[in-house]
Amino acid sequence: MKLITPLFLLTFLVLSSADVFAIIDIKAMAATYNKGWKKERVKKGFSVYTRDEPNSDLVGIKVEGTIDAALPCTMSNLREVEASSEWIPGQIKKTTLKEVSDLEAVTYSLSDLPWPLNNREMILHNQLHLDLENDLLYVVSKSVNHPDHATVPEDTVRAIVHYSNVGLRPVTKKKTYVELTVFVDPKGSIPSWVVNFYQQGWPIEFIKALETRCQSKSPKLLPGLKRYMHRLLKDMKLPKNLFDN
Repeated sequence: MKLITPLFLLTFLVLSSADVFAIIDIKAMAATYNKGWKKERVKKGFSVYTRDEPNSDLVGIKVEGTIDAALPCTMSNLREVEASSEWIPGQIKKTTLKEVSDLEAVTYSLSDLPWPLNNREMILHNQLHLDLENDLLYVVSKSVNHPDHATVPEDTVRAIVHYSNVGLRPVTKKKTYVELTVFVDPKGSIPSWVVNFYQQGWPIEFIKALETRCQSKSPKLLPGLKRYMHRLLKDMKLPKNLFDN
């Protein structure tokens, strides 16, 4: 029985009040989150890593690999908040609580867990950073509070996302490297050893679902996301029109 479904449901959003802020901030983030990983296995073509987290029995998870999907398609499908329930495994719904522009938002999501476990909800702030040193577009998400969801429904548990970082890099015109690091506490009564065991699989399910989604739907890329993508292509010395039809 599948005990753990994706407990962070990603939105590809940008906090772009200043490009230089995004570039500087990602260096500090990388210094913290790119260390201490231990390779556990290779599953379905993806490398899976874990690491101990301070003051917690739960471990952080890192998954990396390449999918058959173009970079603009991965970005645009991740950006479609309300439509994400059509393809994200275990997701009941996802809504935008606050959208400053097409490049910044706070989101609410609800995930289905099998009986007798209660459903999990998350409120996330999401932003995009451009890591020019490693040629990655990084989605950075973490849990926040929101006045419209000050209380949690009786049959639901609010999970806490301490960090969720998704790195994307074009490999070819039709392939994208995906690097996912996440540390989530599902809360409730699930034993930590159960969480640690099962959560090594669901990031791969999520990434593969994104790959499948891109085979059937490729939404239009929003201007802010396209601007960051073009900056990445320039840094990689790739043509700006690489993904033009």
